[in-house]
Amino acid sequence: MAKKNENWKSALVTGKDAQVVFMNITPKTNPNNEIGIETHQFDQVIFIVEGQAKSVLNGKTSTVTAGDMIFIPQGVPHNFINLNAKKPFKIISVYSATDIPRNAAYKQKSDTPQE
Repeated sequence: MAKKNENWKSALVTGKDAQVVFMNITPKTNPNNEIGIETHQFDQVIFIVEGQAKSVLNGKTSTVTAGDMIFIPQGVPHNFINLNAKKPFKIISVYSATDIPRNAAYKQKSDTPQE
């Protein structure tokens, strides 16, 4: 399901206290080809499904690729920058709270409601 999804962000599963979200980072879904710096008031676990990106967690950078998993504690600023302008960077993010409305799907980053 995630490999075929071309939306910027889609809620895959939403529970009372957790949510699984798919994200597809490309120049088509966001001209900057990145998630953009975020912080959340809940923990987050990210699974890299496809592609390669520069990960910036609390100012520290590293390269992440398909198969990697990253834990992001609440309040930690983070960003993922796709390293390939021609191929997507796809992730599945597990939040310890809900982040977007149940069954929500946004084609581009600019479609996502501002927090």
